[in-house]
Amino acid sequence: MNAPAPNTKAELLAKSVELVDITAYDARPVIDAMRKMSFTSRDTARAADILNMALE
Repeated sequence: MNAPAPNTKAELLAKSVELVDITAYDARPVIDAMRKMSFTSRDTARAADILNMALE
């Protein structure tokens, strides 16, 4: 098993970073589905609920 070669600065900067418009995507169905999953997913859903309450 070979270790991966480290990326050079030029390789890392070759791809541009794209912004994501978080208002264009409704994550509520995903968060609701996560509520029924493992511990970390439930914690994430609960954190989303708390954030939503704080923003209201």
